[in-house]
Amino acid sequence: MHMRLHMVVCVITIAALAFGCGGTTKTKGDGDEDVTEDPTDTEDGTDGTDGTVECTEDSECDDGDPCNGAETCSSDGTCEAGTPLDDGDPCTLDGVEGACEEGLCVPLTCGDGTLDDGEECDDGNDVADDGCESNCRFSCHADPECDDENVCTDDSCAEGGTGRICTFENNTADCDDGDECTDPDVYEDGACTPG
Repeated sequence: MHMRLHMVVCVITIAALAFGCGGTTKTKGDGDEDVTEDPTDTEDGTDGTDGTVECTEDSECDDGDPCNGAETCSSDGTCEAGTPLDDGDPCTLDGVEGACEEGLCVPLTCGDGTLDDGEECDDGNDVADDGCESNCRFSCHADPECDDENVCTDDSCAEGGTGRICTFENNTADCDDGDECTDPDVYEDGACTPG
């Protein structure tokens, strides 16, 4: 009898711990911190939302690029993209006046051969892919932009030309020319060479 009574008390205690008072799940509200949020609840956040908002005003959505349009904050708290400006439309970036070109705000002084505010480079824009493009920005900024999908070259973005340019150096990595009699094969001068 004593053992049976002890088991009943244990079951009641476990049930009380599992369901809590009233058998409801507590959701996050004002002042709660370590509480699991109920995804079906839409009125718990301090701003009257469910806590999944990206923004509360348009300025929080601005990506700093004037040529892709003015981003706005919708009524449901998500950022919405703006309408891109046309090429030639005026723009201002970091206080420098320019014109939109392929989605970028290009300074009005771009192409005069003098490095001005808002320009990464300015070589007069005579040649494409020479390290400085016609929008006065480097031809590349990081190695992944230079991937030529050729495994026998090491690709990188480095100083060169009139700014930064992609370089493709032949490597000597292992390869397989398909002939078992010539192992080990390696890349040499940009091609798989029999061993």
